[in-house]
This record gives sequence, C-alpha cells and structure tokens, in this order.
Amino acid sequence: DLREEPGALRFVIPALARAAHRRGLVPQIVIDARRAAVDGLELARLPKADLVVAGFVLNELFRDRDEADRLDAAEELLRALVGRLSPGGSAIVLEPALRTEARALQVLRDRLTAHVYAPCLRAGECPLTRRERDWCHAALPLELPAPLAALALRAGLRASRLTYAYLTLRADGRRLAGYEDPRAVRVVGDPVESKGKAEWDACGAAGLVRLRRGGRQGSPHHAAPDRALRGRARGARLRLPCAPEDGASVRVRAGDAVERIAPTALERRPG
Repeated sequence: DLREEPGALRFVIPALARAAHRRGLVPQIVIDARRAAVDGLELARLPKADLVVAGFVLNELFRDRDEADRLDAAEELLRALVGRLSPGGSAIVLEPALRTEARALQVLRDRLTAHVYAPCLRAGECPLTRRERDWCHAALPLELPAPLAALALRAGLRASRLTYAYLTLRADGRRLAGYEDPRAVRVVGDPVESKGKAEWDACGAAGLVRLRRGGRQGSPHHAAPDRALRGRARGARLRLPCAPEDGASVRVRAGDAVERIAPTALERRPG
C-alpha cells in the first residue's frame, strides 16, 4: 500500500517511466521523485523542469482560508511553478470536473492569461464564468479494466469516461493554433440533439457561441460540417466560414467550409 509506504513512490514512478520507454510510449526521461508537503514547499529552491504536473492538488490546498485568500494563494503557487519551468517547458494543472473546483480554475485562468497555453483560444475573460451553472471541463473516453469498472460502478462512478478541468501554462508566450483567430472556436460542450438537429457550445476570440446544425447527420448536404464535428467533438478546434459575435447562434449550413484546426508540431510533441 503506497499510502503506508510513501517512500516507495520514489522507486515506482521512475520504474513506470522506464517501462513506458521500453514499450515506445514515451521518450527516455529522467524522473527525480521526491515526497514533500506542497503547501510548505520552497519552489524557488527546486531545479528547473521541462514538465510540471499538478494533479488534483489545488483543491486540497489552503482549505482553512476563505475563497478570496485561497484563490490568491493558488495564483501565487501557479506563478511560482511557471517560474521553475525550463525554456520551452510546460506546467499542466489538473482539477476535478466539478463545478466549484473547475470554476475556481477558470478564475485563476483569467489571472494568468499571459501564461495560458491551453485550452483557451482567447485572451479575454472566460465566458463560462458569466453564469453560475456553467463550468469548463474536458472529457476523454476511458475503458477501465473489468475489476476497476465493477468497483467504479458500485461507487456510483463512471467506468467509461474520464472528465477533468485543466490548464497548461507556459512562460514563453506560445499559443495554440487558432488563438485569437476571429473565425476559430473550441467546442466546450457535448451535443444537444433533438429531432435530427444538434447544437454545441463553443468558445472563441469573440466569446461564447452556439453552433447549430440541422438535418440528418451523414447527409451528403452536410458532408463538411459532419467531418468537422464527427466523433468526439468536445475539445475540437474549428475554423468557421465567418467570424461569430459573442452570444451568437451560428447555423452551420450545407456547403459551409467548417474545418478542424490541426495541431502544430509543438502540440504533437511528447510532453
């Protein structure tokens, strides 16, 4: 039990990295595993790193403070993490896909705009903070092994989908392809379907827009929109035929040139 033997993590994590490298899953990397209390960690004394991952950390910290103080402390911590990045390095912040935790991360995103690499395509405030019922999170398909799936179902958890909120921070000012492109949007919700129609919320340089597609999916009249929105559309970056306005409802019509924005070489690079 690693909870009873926390020192074992110093050996387990590097061993996992070596095993992943042998199978060709990741490049050869060196991991210096250390155990420390994050809220008392002197980040300025740590060596520079190419990659920093703060996995479900912020929601566990500063619990004895009020909301304003917690956000200030979290911002200070994230700025310190960015300060420990090597040239070209990234800091990935993961939080639960719960309303309170995800919205707190969105507030931090607005404070750290100069360093936000992903998932955002706009420099302005996050439009999903306008309504209390909204929060930004991502979702990935995930098939758990049978024993874990059974355990998840007994606990009332999903066994086939992984949801999380995240930010990727950088110190070099790099941005995702499509950043501040007036025609580019990122799909931030699952489709709402009814009577052959589908709608998606999307966020872009202008703000929040609603994409609407009518007609039967797979129809030859909707070939271009279907190609752009097929499969797992949530999180996809699209380039629309024209620049939408904040709050607009954009009807995607047959023949519209809707395309997925391809990731750059930097986005595809491991780590």
